[in-house]
Amino acid sequence: MKLQRTLGCLLATAFFSLFMATSICHGAAFALLEWSARGEALGAGMIARADDPSAVAYNPAGITQLDGYNIQTASTMVTVQSTVHTRNVYDGSWDTNSNDREYHVLPTAYVTAQVNEKIYLGFGAFTRFGLGVNWEDQWPGRYSTTSAELKCFSGNASLAYKVSDTFSVAAGIEAITADVTLENTLDATRIFHATGQTDTLTAMGLSTTVNDPSTNLLDVQHKLEGDATEMGYNLALHYKPSDRIAVGVSYRSRVTFKAEGKATFKKSPTVAALPLPDYLYATTDFKSEITVPDMLFTGIMYRARKDLTLEFTTLWTNFSVYEKLEFVYDTPAIGVDKATMAKNYSDTWRLGLSAEWDVKPWLALRTAYVYEESPIDENHTDYLCLDSDRNIFSIGAGYKKSRFECDLGYMYVIFDDLDTGSRQTVDGFLQTNYRDAEAHILGFNISYTF
Repeated sequence: MKLQRTLGCLLATAFFSLFMATSICHGAAFALLEWSARGEALGAGMIARADDPSAVAYNPAGITQLDGYNIQTASTMVTVQSTVHTRNVYDGSWDTNSNDREYHVLPTAYVTAQVNEKIYLGFGAFTRFGLGVNWEDQWPGRYSTTSAELKCFSGNASLAYKVSDTFSVAAGIEAITADVTLENTLDATRIFHATGQTDTLTAMGLSTTVNDPSTNLLDVQHKLEGDATEMGYNLALHYKPSDRIAVGVSYRSRVTFKAEGKATFKKSPTVAALPLPDYLYATTDFKSEITVPDMLFTGIMYRARKDLTLEFTTLWTNFSVYEKLEFVYDTPAIGVDKATMAKNYSDTWRLGLSAEWDVKPWLALRTAYVYEESPIDENHTDYLCLDSDRNIFSIGAGYKKSRFECDLGYMYVIFDDLDTGSRQTVDGFLQTNYRDAEAHILGFNISYTF
């Protein structure tokens, strides 16, 4: 009966979380750690602490600290804003643009269950990867990106085993679904360059420059929509030799998505009137294979006083597995049957220091500072994911009464300024100055112990 109750609780949470995630889950970044409000306030400093239901995401070995049945639901709002200055290589002019500010909601839900004195089960529904950016259709960088959206949902089931009163291990499986929509503008001028027919454009009084944002006569709007579902795994351990010290390690595997979808095109009136083959810019299917990185978390917690804990947390992300973004079309709708964009990301480190102060038995105050590297160098960044190193400051509070607990967390992210060179004629990325980029992240969660 106890096991049936456990499985029933896990299943109910899974369906509830799946409904939320497929309804409103939007990512505002490629790799996300916004897995609970408390975790946000602590800058993800939940690897060694790992003492609430969100440990299913941060460090599932820590769920052996939770007696009985525990459930947590959370919602996080993310918004990002930046200013981008771009330079057109053809006329040397500079343009200033800001991406449209959007508000993305990341829902999460967790449940843990103590099966017996040794075995604990946990289920989590959260977002590990996400992306959301929109630029104006006619902005200068449109030949690189006009819009991108990655909606992800991770369902993670974990089994934790208490080896001793001080040491626990865990393993789990993760199912990740991804829906991707990418939009950019193609310049039909390329077709005439590739076939040596630029004289045709000259005779018609049309420009022969490639990816020149000062004219849109030969623009073709390009949209890719695809989806995939893949499996990954996670491993973790938690060691707490005393009430003053705890150590946590958590690993999440890389996952390779084999996505399939459809490519559609909208030609400008000028392109529609050109003598082009019927297969060019005609709707076609595509396939793409994308590997997202594995992650290794470590955390060391120290209880400086009875009411104050400190944690130093690190995250190593194996971004170097993301070497390219490639799309293989069923027909040569863009003039070729394969489009490849080099990414060549670098592995990154994230370092954080957090503090939690139990002011009263019912009130906790939290804060953290985090430094995080960007995996993208100036030669490979693009408007799909303009990024740079960042400093993160966070605060939050928790209220607890009997079996009920609620938490509030806020993060302010400041991105370093970034100056890049130009790849305008190659892939539409202009010389760019990335300025005043910031993100606001606000989370709220509710927990209950049965």
